[in-house]
Amino acid sequence: MITLYRLPFLFFMSLGLALPLKAQKAHVVELHKQTLALPDRGFYVQKVVDARPDTTTLGQVHIGVLNRPVEVVLAGQAAPYLHEYLTRQLPARPTDRPVVLRITAMRVAETITYNSEVGKAQCTFEWYELLPTGHYRRLGGAMGSASRGGLDVTSFHASNLVAAMQKSLEQLSLPGTANPEAPLVTWAQLTSTATLAPSGTVYPVLEAEVINKGRYRTFHDFRDNTPDHTLPFEVETTANTEGSLAGTYRVRPYITDATGKQRPLPADTWGFSDGNHVFIRYQNTYFPLERRGNLLSFRVYSVQPGPLFIGAGGLLGAAVGIALSAAMTHAYEHEFTVDITNGNVFNATNLTQVSGPVADSAKVVLYRFEGAKVGLPALVLLNGVPQDSLKANAQLALRLHHQSGPWRLSLRTVTGEASLDLRPSFRQPNFVECAAATGTVPNLQAVPGKEGEFALRRIGTWQQAATKRAVRTAAK
Repeated sequence: MITLYRLPFLFFMSLGLALPLKAQKAHVVELHKQTLALPDRGFYVQKVVDARPDTTTLGQVHIGVLNRPVEVVLAGQAAPYLHEYLTRQLPARPTDRPVVLRITAMRVAETITYNSEVGKAQCTFEWYELLPTGHYRRLGGAMGSASRGGLDVTSFHASNLVAAMQKSLEQLSLPGTANPEAPLVTWAQLTSTATLAPSGTVYPVLEAEVINKGRYRTFHDFRDNTPDHTLPFEVETTANTEGSLAGTYRVRPYITDATGKQRPLPADTWGFSDGNHVFIRYQNTYFPLERRGNLLSFRVYSVQPGPLFIGAGGLLGAAVGIALSAAMTHAYEHEFTVDITNGNVFNATNLTQVSGPVADSAKVVLYRFEGAKVGLPALVLLNGVPQDSLKANAQLALRLHHQSGPWRLSLRTVTGEASLDLRPSFRQPNFVECAAATGTVPNLQAVPGKEGEFALRRIGTWQQAATKRAVRTAAK
């Protein structure tokens, strides 16, 4: 039994174990015992390029009974080490074509709870072929991931990493030919850490000498460097001075209403720029975006018990573990990446998806349910341009490209015209309820997704019933 008077001793013992990561010996991942099998491949890896922004580490794992955090590294430098490994596992055959493998991400991580652990690995590769001109043409790219749970998952990282590599490389084994319109890059570009965007693609926010001040309602507003200037706001900056959070700071953008009261920016805010820096909104808090080439990232700091004390809680008992956790909280850092090509946000520390890619076009579904009171078809217009007619008890889908906005949707009948200014979501379908019954003025109303989906099912049910009635009538 551990009595409370031993707590100071355990406390200082834990202090000795909680050394900084850099002072700990790194955990080494060795792949030579792992097998990679791609019997249907049509390629061999001629070269490997490590284009990760940070090539010194694969992430962080926890070792020992007390789950000490340490950095994890490959048994050698990634490019030559993986080239040697892949050459042994996937030797060149007479019919195979050579490819250059470009590593853009390769990480391992662990998720630890009081009674379980999960080890994860994730690899993102791009593949290129050398052309007679000396340029390299992109053949494709894919992300592979793998995970495995257990009581001690540190020993699984080698097999997880190879499983993730295999899932990525399997995409290159699929039948297909290179896209002749694929971007051509030089060796210097291939070996840089920049995101290699499709040929001719320009992202204004990366090219601009001045970042415009204002609020970004969407990711596309940020990427196009076109913030909203119509909502004046101020930014309050507060330095963190407590404990291990010292040296960081918090920002709070706010608007002042007519009564003089400070209010937060609207809930649909993606981020904002103060004219010098860009801040992204995550969990109702704003974090500064950092740029390395075309890679965008931000870091989230939180004060919480480290994995060491999760282990201590399980080993020493709940009372002592909780006491240690309370005494030894520290600033825990997560790094998030933002894909400039599609807005995808990814937690690079524990390899979890935060938000998926943002489409370059928004889907807007207009529907009109009138039941038996069938009116004449109504004309749908977008920014004054006719699009199509919408019949009663039917639906119509429109695609809006993000650079073609703003958008005004109109519904015109013989009795009048109704208009609606659209602010569509690019992550999920948008629904607009249309009313145009005979003898009434038309009306347009944006509705929530669940309501729109229910209305479409209702229209489908009504159409099926109407078809059955028509069949019975024709049979008489």
